[in-house]
Amino acid sequence: MYSSFQLVKKYISYWLAAENGKGHGIHSPFAFQFVKQVLNAPSKDPYFERVELLRKKLLKDHTVLEIEDYGAGSVKGLKKQRRVSAIARTSLKNPKYAQMLFRLVQFSGARNIIEL
Repeated sequence: MYSSFQLVKKYISYWLAAENGKGHGIHSPFAFQFVKQVLNAPSKDPYFERVELLRKKLLKDHTVLEIEDYGAGSVKGLKKQRRVSAIARTSLKNPKYAQMLFRLVQFSGARNIIEL
């Protein structure tokens, strides 16, 4: 049985040497391209900066909106009036995941998308 120290040492050495997290060792060409272009792609698309500026603007917007909910609604959305900033705080995706969704859409070539 390994001691805790030995297990940590083994994990760190594996993590430093492992290449499959970067797509190497994946046999399927589709899966390899998916890992390289969607999961591990650098976040340097020109659209990202514009989206993040819009995110900041929405988070600072204190405009009050009248809410008319025809669906199941939300526990956080029981009020009839909400500020844009409050809606943005609870509804916007984390930038990391929003960028991954953007890359996924580009990778798939989808023409119509709905995000729920």
